[in-house]
Formats: sequence, C-alpha cells, structure tokens
Amino acid sequence: MKFIKYLKERFAGLINSIERYPVTAAFLIAMAIVLAMSIHTEKDYSKLMLTFAVGAILNAEIQVEFERFLRKLSARFIAMACGVLLTGLYYLIIRSSSEVTAEIGIKTAVVLSAIFIAFVLVPAVKSKIKFEDTFMAVFKAFFQTIFYAGIIMGGFSLIIAAVNTLIYPISYKAYSYIADIIFVLFSPMFFLSLIPIYPGKYKPEIDENDENVKKAVRCPKFVDILFSYIIIPLISIYTLILLSYIALNVGKDFWSNNLLEPMLITYAIAVITTFIITSRLENKFVSVFRLIFPKALIVIVLFQIAASVVNISNTGITHGKYYVILFGIFAAVSGVLMCFKERKNGIVAAVFIIFCVISLIPPIDAFNVSRINQTNRLEAALVKNDMLEDNKIKPNSSISDEDKKIIIQSTEYLSINKYSSKITWLGKDFEIYRDFYNTFGFNQYDTPQTTDSYVSVYFNTNNPIDIKGYDVLAEAYINSDENTDSKICTINYSNKSYDLQKEKLGSQFDLVLYDNNKNEIIRFNTDELYSRYENYGQPKEGISEKDATFIIENNKVKVKLLMRNVNINKASNSKSSNASFYVLIKFK
Repeated sequence: MKFIKYLKERFAGLINSIERYPVTAAFLIAMAIVLAMSIHTEKDYSKLMLTFAVGAILNAEIQVEFERFLRKLSARFIAMACGVLLTGLYYLIIRSSSEVTAEIGIKTAVVLSAIFIAFVLVPAVKSKIKFEDTFMAVFKAFFQTIFYAGIIMGGFSLIIAAVNTLIYPISYKAYSYIADIIFVLFSPMFFLSLIPIYPGKYKPEIDENDENVKKAVRCPKFVDILFSYIIIPLISIYTLILLSYIALNVGKDFWSNNLLEPMLITYAIAVITTFIITSRLENKFVSVFRLIFPKALIVIVLFQIAASVVNISNTGITHGKYYVILFGIFAAVSGVLMCFKERKNGIVAAVFIIFCVISLIPPIDAFNVSRINQTNRLEAALVKNDMLEDNKIKPNSSISDEDKKIIIQSTEYLSINKYSSKITWLGKDFEIYRDFYNTFGFNQYDTPQTTDSYVSVYFNTNNPIDIKGYDVLAEAYINSDENTDSKICTINYSNKSYDLQKEKLGSQFDLVLYDNNKNEIIRFNTDELYSRYENYGQPKEGISEKDATFIIENNKVKVKLLMRNVNINKASNSKSSNASFYVLIKFK
C-alpha cells in the first residue's frame, strides 16, 4: 500500500511539475517529438535537439530564480519570455554552422553545466537553506530518477521482446521510441517533481522547516554509509596511489608523460562532490576526510597544472588542454575554500560558474585561445624554415622531424576544428588529406614513431559506398594474432565460382583470389595497408575515402580495398594489428 501511495504522490508530483515548469515541459515535448522524427527518418536534427535541451534546462533555472527572488505573476511571464528569447538566440547562433562541430558541442556542454549548477545554487543564495542542502536534494532526485527510469525501460523492453517473439513482429525502432519517451520526456519531469519549492518571495509561507523541504534535503542513512564507509576509503586509496606516482616520478618523466592528466577531472569531481555530500555528516571518517583531502587535492592539482603547462611547450594549447588547466585551477581554488572551517560550498559553486563563463567569453575562451596559439605555432615553424614568403607557403621536405611534427600537429588541429579556412596563407579551400603534401612538401605521416604507440584509423562507412564499376562486394577481417589460413567467402559470378582467401605469410596475411581450379588470379599483401597507417602516431577518425582506399589490378581483375577501421599496437618488442575492410572486385 505504501508503494501505491508513493506512486500516486509521484503522479500528482508530475502534474505539479508541469504546472511549475511549463516552458521546460514544452521544450522537452518538442525534443521528444524531434528525436522520434530522427529515429523514424534517420535524419540529423542535432541542432534542434541541442536547442531544446538548452531551452529546457535554462527555463528550469529561470523558474527557481523567480521562486527565490520574485513574486508577481507578471514577473514570471517576463522571466519565461526571456528564457524563450535566449533559447531562440542560441539557435540563431548555431544555425549558421553547416554541422554541429566539436566547438558547438563543447561550448553547449559548458553552458548547460553552468546553468545546472546555477539551478542548484540559486535557492541557497542569501537563504537559511545551504548549497549542500540543495545539492543533496538534487543528488537524491537524480539517482531516484535513474532507478525508476531504468526499471520502466527494462519492463517495456521485456514486453516488446515478448510480443515480438510470441505474438507479432515489432520493429527494432520500438525500443528507441520507448527510450525517447522515458529518458527525454518522463525522466526530466520526474526529476523536477522531486525538487521542492524552497523558501523565497514566491511562497513566503515556506521556510527551512517545511516538511517537503526537510524531506528533500535530508541525508538518507544509505547515503551516509555509502560515502562515510565506502567512498571515502576508496578515495583514500586512490589518493595514495596518485601521491605515490607523483613522488616516484617528479624528478623523472612526470613532466613529459602527463599520465595523471586524464584522471585529474574525475578525481577532483569525486573529492569535491564527496566533500559537499558529507558536509552535514559527523563521524571520524568524514572528519579525517575534511581535514586531509582538500590539502591533498591542492597538492595533486598544482603538480598536474604545472605538468600540463610544461607539456604545452611540446603540443601547443588545444581546447582540451585549456579546459584541463582551467578545471585544475578551479579544483585548487575549491581545495583552498574547503580548508576553511566554515563551509563555503556555495562559493565553490559560484567559482565553477565563473570559470565556465570565462571559458566562453572571447577572446579568452578556449577555442579562440587554442586557435590563435596553434596558428602562431604553425606560422613560427614555417618562418623558421623559410617556408612562408609573401603570404604563401613554400614546400620544403628537408626540415627537421621536430619541425615536421609541429607543422603536422598544428595543421591537423586547425583542420579538424574548421579553422584552416580562416588562415589566408593556408588557403580557403585547404583540405588536409588532399593538399598536405603539395602544400608543405612532405607527407602528413612522415614523422617516425620511436616509442610504444597505439594507432586507430577509422573511415566513416555510415555514408553510402559507391560500387559503380565493380561486380561484387565482400567484407573481410584480418588479425595478426591468427595463425591459420581461412576462406573469406565464395563468389559466384557469370556462372563461375571463385574463392577469396586470407593466407598467413610472415607476420601478416595475403588476400588471394582463386578460381574454381585453385589457380591464383590476384594477390594483395596486407603489409602495404599497415605501412600506410602505422606512422600516424595517434588515432584518426574520419579519414578521407582516398586514404582508406587501395587498388590492385591485372589483366583478369581489378580489386579495390576500402578500409573500415585499422588498429595497430606497437610495443618495443612486439606488434599486433587488425583491420576490417570491404573488397570490391571487377572481373575483366
């Protein structure tokens, strides 16, 4: 009976949350409809999806601002209108772009992060309700939402599977439609239904002793045990590992390997979140955590910031490095604030929002800074080698490997982020895979690899493949760890039978086409494809069709190999590789 009562309360809460957040609900409905259209038509509506996501979160934040500081109904309508206008402005900004670039995606993620933290912070501004209280309410609401959404999704998936198996075939898209309704429409509104109306001018009768508020901000016993006796000890062990790594390597390769950098953000988030969640708890584990870990966070973050700054001299500034360093500074500031006896969690949240805004404001935003730095870095390398004259690049293949590396890295970064067209001496129509060699005089993949490396090359096969001029198409996969020959497929063409086989030869395979009498028609050594990609030195997604294509022919057949993906793992004493590709054959 308690469960049924809870469901009734939550259903009523959903209705109330729609009344409380009408603009957010409208954007979520629009988002769900557009996603359903995308699933049905398989077209890209990512710009609209991002716009509706921004609109939904922005207007939820505006609603809590209204509840905290305003009271008149007219002010609420004005606030909602402002939210809709800002959402429309966002759409106008991204609409001019031909696609949703990494810059648009990352900036949008930063904006949404800042808005969400503001959503949590605003009810605690100049209030008896503290930031750790509103954070606890959001933390609980988030995991309750995930729990219920997961159960509902699992239940409907089982129902669809049962109907599909036992009664009537159902399209595989049904799962996507259900997920759309549950995770885009139901889950956000359910989450908002768990957020109480906090003390503010909109409801002056509500105070910190209101039953709904007290229930929402109360720390459950489960969360107390989880953080005090499980998460804090785990963070302790992890911190010891990080500090040990710094101590053992600070005089060695710590400043060049930068292995700690990918872990920095996760570690800092874990420490800061744990500190905020446990702010109302009192036990020995929590007391030791508050005493030691803010200081440990400061030490680890400062060392990593220094290492990242040193590493910039080798790689230049990229937007990734920019955000790692900026977040590191935020984490260090947070560590200092957490050292105070008086809780300053609200200030930590405000600092996060400020840093997000800094990373978005030109000319000091992440992408402007990285674009300017990489352009200057490329230009300096060209000038140093007398390759830039009268605003034109002169090819030169005899420069040092170090300068080649700088030119390759900077050109790749500028091209991937669509900045190359803005550089006059590089050319408005510069296309890196097509024009690199003719522009600079050496191959894009010329720099040798002297250390262990992993290379992954990917060609986007989501686009249609043109098979015009070929008679058959087959799919093949090779792996250097295999030790036996095997047949890929049998091809029947013009009343004749052919076998396409892979034969182990040394460390790699040969692809061989035989006729029905076992006569060899054509052979291709796959060492050729690995030699093309092994010096890339880093993963590359979205290579051009030209770079993904190999063609061999004789007087009997013409064979085209179109790579789907290639992976090469090179170590000091071993090398392993695998590749999948299409084989197109034309019989003469």
